[in-house]
This record gives sequence, structure tokens and C-alpha cells, in this order.
Amino acid sequence: RSYHGCFDQLSRLVGLTFCGTVNFPWDPVASKAAFFPLNGPSKFSLVIENEDVKKYHFRASLNNADPNKKSLGFLLETPGSQTDRKLELLLERTYSPYQGLKAKLDSPWKQVSAEVAFTDSDKELSLLAKATNDDQEYYAKLGALVTGDSSHATYHPLLEYKTPERHGSLVSKKGAKGRQQSQPFTVTGSVTVDRSPDSRKYTFNDVVFSTPQGEYKVEGSVVRESGNKFSTDLTIHYGSHHVVLKSAYNRPARGEVHLNLNVQPSQYRDFGVNLIWDYKHSSNNIENSLAVVHGSDPENTLARFTLNQELHYMFQNIYNFDLSSKNKVSYPLLGIIGKFDASVAPKNLHVGLEASYEKHKFETELTAKTGVKHIGDYDIDFHAKMLDNSLKFETKRDVLSPEKSKFTTDLEVHPGRKYSLVADVTHVFERNNINFQLDAIASIQGQPDQYKLNSGLVCNHHLFDTHHKLTVGDVEYVDINANFKKAPGENPSGSAKVFLKNYVVGNAQFKYASGKGSATLNVDLPKLGRKLKGTGDLQVTGSHHVATVEIYYNADKNPNQKLTFHTDTDFKKDALDS
Repeated sequence: RSYHGCFDQLSRLVGLTFCGTVNFPWDPVASKAAFFPLNGPSKFSLVIENEDVKKYHFRASLNNADPNKKSLGFLLETPGSQTDRKLELLLERTYSPYQGLKAKLDSPWKQVSAEVAFTDSDKELSLLAKATNDDQEYYAKLGALVTGDSSHATYHPLLEYKTPERHGSLVSKKGAKGRQQSQPFTVTGSVTVDRSPDSRKYTFNDVVFSTPQGEYKVEGSVVRESGNKFSTDLTIHYGSHHVVLKSAYNRPARGEVHLNLNVQPSQYRDFGVNLIWDYKHSSNNIENSLAVVHGSDPENTLARFTLNQELHYMFQNIYNFDLSSKNKVSYPLLGIIGKFDASVAPKNLHVGLEASYEKHKFETELTAKTGVKHIGDYDIDFHAKMLDNSLKFETKRDVLSPEKSKFTTDLEVHPGRKYSLVADVTHVFERNNINFQLDAIASIQGQPDQYKLNSGLVCNHHLFDTHHKLTVGDVEYVDINANFKKAPGENPSGSAKVFLKNYVVGNAQFKYASGKGSATLNVDLPKLGRKLKGTGDLQVTGSHHVATVEIYYNADKNPNQKLTFHTDTDFKKDALDS
């Protein structure tokens, strides 16, 4: 394949054309051919064609002879060629009597220039922008003519423009015979500036902007004071209507802002807005307050939306920190009130939420404390309310000693009842010594009887003892206990008792001494009308164990109905014979 191409886009500028040719073998059918460049002859060539250039002339010059002006020029040309390629760029900086920048580019095929000038003198304050593209010119000048002195000056508007389609002055002026010239845009009036060491006041004296769509008149004042203070009191007229714009901005210190913006249109009085914003930020606190009043009365307390926020934060480490926030929003016109407060510290937590709409109200609050008097104690209080329904929950733990605590819990539901639970707890949990005792009393509002639970567990090298008793009023419903003694030097023995009111009554005992053991069991099932009895014997001689167990499953009615289990087992060192 063969490719050939020329790049002549720079020919008008430098008089050179760049051409290139590439030849390489290409046979997509030959699948066993060698890879490029071993698959055949290839050729690459680059040719530079000179049209009529004999030499190049480049010049750069800096002119700073004038103290009020500096310029930098660049020139590129091809002397002696038939084609005119002279390219000249001029950059100019003006310092006096105005501040300006100018750039101009001349070439045989395009002339372009751009200029920006700023004038600040006793007689004029203006900004000028000008641009040309061949014979097309764009021109605009914005500013004012100044009369008076530095403490009391009057500025008359100066607005001029020029485009390829039209040109004229935006300032109203007289025609040849005293007639007003018709311009698309005009500005009349003046602005008076009063200066003092601490303030500047700008007064708009019937400043009228005329456009094809109508006239807009501005009157009033703008004041800027030291200490970052700014305020406006303006009235903008359009047709037979007007808009009053009043504002005040103050930043008295770092981190503090006050803003008041009041806009009142005469045509749409219900769309009036009065905004008040205060913000304060210190090292550990943030305060934010926003109020928006809508309607024709800027002091209306009913059509007023308010938002108040406070934030406090302090953090040194996970054991020493304090974070709190308060938030409130209200809109009386719709009966809306909302509050959200929260605080957290290493030993305290508080969350509060309140919301209301007209007569509908919801509120909830959670307070939690720990380590109040002793390590491990706590106090939790939670309540919630919606309309006429409410829920209140309180629970706390008082540490009486390292081994004893008292727990108190109350739950109140409205409509409904109050439920209370008080528990005294002994808690010893060591590696070889467990002592857990629970004595709890529960009561329900409106019920005379209390629910009592007594439960315990003792477990160590010498004793295993557990008991559980449940009573309602004076009636006992559950009584379960078990005891096993295994002290060194004493014969092991134990007993157990089970009482489930109307269902089970039972007891058991066992003992062991000098290679002989015995056990008895008695169970009464009132609901089934049946009694069970059991006996057991164990005799141990060396490694020889003989045991007999008899179960009388209808002991009170037919003692002959029984199950007997007998085992004779010899536990040897390396064998079992049973």
C-alpha cells in the first residue's frame, strides 16, 4: 500500500509545504508471511517544498522610552518573496493618564486589535473596552463624569457603545434642533457620593434606565461604613409599581455575621420577604438564627418562619469530650413547631425531639447517665407522647457494694397501667467461686398481689446449691432447689426439691459413704393422679461397681408395678467388663 499527503496550512505564514510518502507491503491473504518489516520492501520519505522564500526576518523590540507607556513588538516576514507574509504583533501597556492594555495583530489577511482602558480622575471614572476585526469595530464605555470634590462628589452616568450595526450614546443627549435623539437605551440622573473617614454614602438622584421594554427608576441610598457594615434603602420604580429594597449587613468581629434583607413589591404584596440572619462562631460554639417573614407586613409574627441552632463541641480524647446541639424551627401560620436537642459526653447522653402540627403533637426524650456515684451504675429515663397516648420508661442501677446492686425499673403506658420491678442482686463471678442471688418484686398498677422471685446459685469446690421460688401474693407457684455437698474429707450427699403448683411435687436425696451409696425419689403428679417412687443402691469394691435402681410408677395404687435396672461392672485399667 502507498500513502501520500501534504500539509500546506502554514504555507501562507512561512512559505513551506510539508509532504510525506509511505510505502509498505500489504497482503491480507498471505497468512504465513513474515511480520513487518520482514515481509517485503518498505519506503518512507519526507519532502519540504519551498514556494518562494529566500530568507526569514524576525524582530522583537521593547520600547520603554515613555515613562507613561511601555510596548513590546514582534515582527516575522520573508523579504524578497513574491507573497506578502509580514506578520506583526504589538502589545502596549499605558500607565497615565489612564490604565490600559492594548494588543494589535497585523497580517496581509487579517487585522485584529483589542483594548481595555480604566480612567480614574477628578473628572471621570470610566471603563472602556474596544475590539476590531478588519473593518468591524466593537466599542463600549461605562462610567460617569464627576463634579464636586472628594468629600461630596456627583457622578453623572456615561454609557457609550458602538457595534457594526449601530452606534450611539446610552446617555440622553440633544439632537441637531433640540430634539431628543431616539436611542434603544438611555440613562439619566446622577449619583452623589459623600465621603467621611468612617463611611461612604451613595445617593441615587432619580436615576432612570430607559429600555425598549420600559423605564426603571432608582432612588434612595447605599451606605458603607467601617467595620464591615453595609446597608441599602432603595426604591425601584417600574411603570406604576415599585419595589422597596432595604438591607443591612454587619460583620462586627471574626466569625460573626448579621444580615437583614427586606424586599416589598407594590404589585405583588403577598410576595414580600423580610429575612433576618445572625451567625456567630467561636472556638467551641456555633450559633445560627434565621427568620423569614413573608407578606406585606415585615413584622408579622404569624407568617414568620424561624430556625434557631446552637452547637457546642469540645474533644480532647475519648474520655474527655462534650458535644451538644439545640435546634428549633417554627411556623405559626401552619401551627408547626419542631425541636431537636442532643448532647453526649463520656457519662451522659440526652436526646429530645418535639414536633407539632396544629393540634397534633409528638414528643420524645431520652436521658442516660452512667458512673453517677460508682463505676457501673446507670440511670436511663425515656418517655414518648403522641396525642393522648404516652409511654414512660425508667430504669436504673445503684451499686451498693462491689458485690451487690439494686435495679429499679418502671414502665407506664397511657392509656394503660404502670409496671414496676425492683431487684436486689448479689453478683460474685470468680474462676472457682460463683455466688449469684436475685430477690425481685414486680407489681402491676390496679392489681393487689405482687410477683416475687427469689433465685440463687452457689458453686465452688465444696458446694453446689441452687434455688428458685416464685410467689404471687401469698400463693407459691414455683419452688425448685438442689443441693450437692462435696467438701474434702466428707462423704458426698445431696438433695433436690421440685414444686410446681397443681402439677408436680417431688423430692430426692442421695448419700455415699465407705463404698456404699443410696438414693430415694418421690414424685406426685396431681393432674394425672399418679405417684412415682424410686430407690437406688450402689456398692463399690475396688474396681467392681454394682448398682440397682427400682422405679415404682404407680406407687400408691399398685406397688408391684415397677421397673428394675441392675448393672454389675468391673472398671479395669485396660478393660471394661459389664
